Amino acid sequence: VETTSRLGFRVSTASQQLANRCQLNRAGGVFIVDIEPYGPLSNFVNMGQCTELVKINGQPISTPEDVNRVARGLKGGEAV
Repeated sequence: VETTSRLGFRVSTASQQLANRCQLNRAGGVFIVDIEPYGPLSNFVNMGQCTELVKINGQPISTPEDVNRVARGLKGGEAV
């Protein structure tokens, strides 16, 4: 499952292939799979496909739908 977030990145639940590539012990979890070139995270060069999202703005993230739920509740320009 993939989703596009208005936060400037795309996330996906970790498949077994992604888990293997990132040397994870398990599949599952929510990972950044793409960062918009000129989006809010574009300056964070260390973030990428092996970056797991656990919380956004203090709210737990366990599915891509959680990312969208949190993003919908944010106001434009609000820091996260």
